[in-house]
Amino acid sequence: MNLDVVFSQPSEQEKIGKDYDKKGHINGEFVQQCVPDLIADFYLCGPTGFLTSLMSDLEMLGVSKERIHFESF
Repeated sequence: MNLDVVFSQPSEQEKIGKDYDKKGHINGEFVQQCVPDLIADFYLCGPTGFLTSLMSDLEMLGVSKERIHFESF
């Protein structure tokens, strides 16, 4: 299993390659890089805007709604 840490706004003390792997937001392009065949179940948790955007990206990539599970906060 691989773990990728993505920070949208890392602090000046946090260093890429040490504390996190990518700066920005998780989106469909990033998911496709991590899961090339997209044959998976996706479990998402986050704020509504993030979930709406990522769920839309996943559906555009061909992931069925039945494979996308989410919880907002």
